[in-house]
Amino acid sequence: CVFSRIGVLVKLNPIMATIAFAALCTVSSAYAADGGDQNTGILTYPSVFFADSRPSTAYDMIGRLPGFVFDDGNSERGFAGTAGNVLIDGERPTSKSDDLQSILQRIPASSVERIEVIRGGAPGVDMHGQTVVANVIRKTADSTQIVVQAEDQLFLNDHHTIPQVSVQYTKHTGDSTYEASATRMAGYDDAVGKGFHDITDVATGTVTHQDARYNGFGFGGSVTGAATVPLFGGQFKANMALQASPFHSAFFYNDPGSGPTPEQKISDKSGSNSGELGLHWQGKVGDGWELETLLLQRLGHQTDLNISDAPGDLEQFHSTSDTGESIARATVKYLPIP
Repeated sequence: CVFSRIGVLVKLNPIMATIAFAALCTVSSAYAADGGDQNTGILTYPSVFFADSRPSTAYDMIGRLPGFVFDDGNSERGFAGTAGNVLIDGERPTSKSDDLQSILQRIPASSVERIEVIRGGAPGVDMHGQTVVANVIRKTADSTQIVVQAEDQLFLNDHHTIPQVSVQYTKHTGDSTYEASATRMAGYDDAVGKGFHDITDVATGTVTHQDARYNGFGFGGSVTGAATVPLFGGQFKANMALQASPFHSAFFYNDPGSGPTPEQKISDKSGSNSGELGLHWQGKVGDGWELETLLLQRLGHQTDLNISDAPGDLEQFHSTSDTGESIARATVKYLPIP
């Protein structure tokens, strides 16, 4: 196992310190290259074109394409009109919950053979309504890639930390590709800290002073998996994604001299859980005929609890929402000219 890129980053400011570590481990049994497509309207950028900038992932390489502006797509309902402007091995990713940027960040730069920029269209390429798309072509050699990233936010005012780490795995063998990732995510509000809260009685001019303190943080996680394998003479893809994103925030108000117990507390607890399963098959079903099928199911659950607790006054607000989206899609193509 060879670590081809290791980095440590430290950032400091009066509120927060950030320490980040990233490592890429690549094991390859062979190296293979495909010839570039010379069709009209296609510009080919081999991996050596990006060597000077030392990209870590395919997303870094996309950002260095001359004259190309990355479009991550959108999460609106439906499938056809939500695509971004990057293809992977000529195919649009079938996942909607797992955004295009995250998918590209899980592809190590060392596994990219070339990137094609297609303007106006090309034979056999579905542009998905885009005028310009980039097509990331991965190496076809058997290989295994493991990417580990770790980051921590240290708040200097109260020394609490919000660490996050992710592990991403990709294995390519023959015509099959297997991908998995696990991420421990963290969220924070950089407005946290101590301050004061003054209440002025406009009738008497009396000012009531309170010490104030605010915190806001969240810990969550996500798990994704995908597999691409030959099936029934075509190509079958399956992908899944699970994600949980809670966030807690609170204001504490104390009258000077009242001790550590807050006179008033205003808190908010919110959470978002989501899951997705996608199934996709594409292949020939006869002379000149090609069939593409897609089944996609998304489910979401969101909660929000707001509490205001003051002497003699307790108020609560609670909301819950459940969402879902089901997509079944079939496309038949006829190619009269082989």
